[in-house]
Amino acid sequence: AGSTHQLSIRDTQHHITGGNMLPKGIGRILVFISKRKKAVYVSSAVVLFLVLGTEILGEMYQYDPYRYDHHGNYIDAAERQKLLGLGGMLNEFSYVESSSYYTSTTSKDALKLIQENYPKFHGRGERFAIVRPFCAFDAGSLPTTFDIWETYPPCDLESKEAKNTHMPVDLFLSYSQTYSENEKPVQSVDEIIQNFYDGKYEWSVCFENVYAIEMNIRAEFDINIPPVQKDLSYWVNGPNRQFEREFRTIQSKEWGSYDTFYSMESDSIPKKKNWLNAILEEVERKQPFAILGSNFQIETESFWNDFNKDYIGTDNIEPFKKERTCGNQIYNVSHPLLEAFVSHLEVEAPSPYNSIPFGDRLVQLMREGMFREIAKIHPRIMLNDEGNKITLANNTDMLRRWVNLYSPLERKEELDPFKTTGIIRSYNLQATSAEHLGNEYVSHGIKLYDSWKKQEINITLVISDDDSNRTDEILADVQDKDHPFTEVIVMGDRGEDQTHDSYGRSYGRHYDGKIDTNYTELYLKKRRKTIKLRYQKRVKDYPSVMDPKRMDLCQARIDLSSEWFMMMDSSHDIRDDADLLVIKKIQQNHRQKSKHKKRQRIYDDSDENKRPEFSYDYTPVVAFTPAVFPELCSEHNDCWALVMLAQKIYNDMSKVYFEWDVPFFVDFRNSFCDEWEIMNGLESRMNYMFTNQRFNRFQKRLQEKGVEISDIYDFIGPRGPTAAEYFAFLAKEKKDMGYYTRRDRTLYMQKSPFVKTSAKS
Repeated sequence: AGSTHQLSIRDTQHHITGGNMLPKGIGRILVFISKRKKAVYVSSAVVLFLVLGTEILGEMYQYDPYRYDHHGNYIDAAERQKLLGLGGMLNEFSYVESSSYYTSTTSKDALKLIQENYPKFHGRGERFAIVRPFCAFDAGSLPTTFDIWETYPPCDLESKEAKNTHMPVDLFLSYSQTYSENEKPVQSVDEIIQNFYDGKYEWSVCFENVYAIEMNIRAEFDINIPPVQKDLSYWVNGPNRQFEREFRTIQSKEWGSYDTFYSMESDSIPKKKNWLNAILEEVERKQPFAILGSNFQIETESFWNDFNKDYIGTDNIEPFKKERTCGNQIYNVSHPLLEAFVSHLEVEAPSPYNSIPFGDRLVQLMREGMFREIAKIHPRIMLNDEGNKITLANNTDMLRRWVNLYSPLERKEELDPFKTTGIIRSYNLQATSAEHLGNEYVSHGIKLYDSWKKQEINITLVISDDDSNRTDEILADVQDKDHPFTEVIVMGDRGEDQTHDSYGRSYGRHYDGKIDTNYTELYLKKRRKTIKLRYQKRVKDYPSVMDPKRMDLCQARIDLSSEWFMMMDSSHDIRDDADLLVIKKIQQNHRQKSKHKKRQRIYDDSDENKRPEFSYDYTPVVAFTPAVFPELCSEHNDCWALVMLAQKIYNDMSKVYFEWDVPFFVDFRNSFCDEWEIMNGLESRMNYMFTNQRFNRFQKRLQEKGVEISDIYDFIGPRGPTAAEYFAFLAKEKKDMGYYTRRDRTLYMQKSPFVKTSAKS
């Protein structure tokens, strides 16, 4: 959504079939890939070539009689208009020369509607602009981004005028590249313009005009590749240049007289009706300002501590941080300080500062001018082609003069150029549900899913008790927390003994008897319902290489009323407002067939002993960490060890999952544990480790650091099944896709329902 991945290539037919070399920018990226020799960069290269091939095939084999004659020669704009039977009617439009869309579209309906509705802005005074940025990557889905506007219209459609009551508003569709060189954005804009002027969009009455503008960024430089942000200084060059040129386009007054515009990417989602009027009222109320936005904080401790709690302990997994500041703000093109800052961005474009997204950079310029805080740039970005450190000019004194001139301290609150508003809010790329949003009108940077609590899906919480006092504290608070769990099981020294076979498999796991009747009831105050609390005694006589506590995942005896369960230990706590995310699917009337062993059903006259039919109309959303990113996993020995163990089950496993993030599906847990316990017998474990090349590389890496190990368990300690191995098993059985929706946590952060309060023992 929005500009999350602005990775696209245009003009490839000219560069490839014309016998020329690859564009300079692409060549530099590929050279960089070859030098780094990292899987993540190889995968980036694959994406580049996939896009490259797609564009070539699209251009070579797509025939349009209004663009090319039967000899394949390109038809110019004037001749195309004659073929369309429109003569030269667009020549009178003042903005035709500013955007190639108006000479590139082959839609008669769109052109006639544009002609009939042109012009509206002359002599109308000041206007407000909403700019919808998009790139080649998301051009095809552009029309669908306006679907939510039908549910939450920008203005009051029920009033007689059905218009905003403040100032005329126009909508700008801003393409990062050039319309005439790519048909997809042209076709998408055709659809939007026709729906707008035909009245198919009910919300169209809230605007007077819709325009198609272009920023003319060369495709090889229109990139946004977050995985390489610590190595490529122009990894975010596309969005940076697009903003600067949008600012200049609105400022030029060629399309109308505008003082302010709202840069509203496609992942800015309205959540209330009449949101445009609310924004216009806020603009009038907060003037004067340079930028009006939701927040201007970068990597603040108060924000990140809430996410970092998931990673406290011995895990050594660094969360992928993202700055809170974003570009989805309201900009005043007439403010002299913002004019100076944007000019500074344009001057900085060839420098390492280009590695900083423009929204963050604008805040950094302000803070450098106010507090002399100079922005930090990753050390690898600061190296030139010869490997020498780049020296940057010091602009602090100049920035201080600008800030003091336009934001004097004695009138700081009144004249603060960066003002906040509660009308729009940036969530900085979070996966969440609507229940966890604030009271804003427009939410940015979110991936919305359904709440597990709203679906009333039974799920058991299994607490691995390694500190009975701490566990009792958790249980004392369970009733006061808002969470989705319908049963709690405590695995530890309390409860009845279990029987097990020679492999350590608990017979109770596969259920051959009636449900436990020895339980305590807990009343959830916030959900007004009663849940069960049961104690189950842990099996301890495992081989020495296995940790009985870690085996709780396999031993937990889940009530037949639950298809799902989650794990936590005594070092965790339940969030005050814990939830899981799900995606609704089309409900099926029959249970999907599976070769996996099913738990034995119990059918008697008691309703509580009847297992409900499981519906496949939802899938849990589970976050994973890509193992190929060095800073996130492959440079951390604990994480890489988890990957190698998972690859023992499925060789292509490249994602890391954590137990406290995963709802385990009980039937699959049973089959997985059966296989895991056999595979991890002492003899097979040692044979695998000494013959596995990945382990040998891992062993060598540790030896270089002075750590000698003969077995991976010497490094990570006694073992038990992990969530990464569970998903490796599902991948091997081709069951991971249908039962789970997996979400890359480096793109959209997702909170676990638990937080860590102390390090694991």
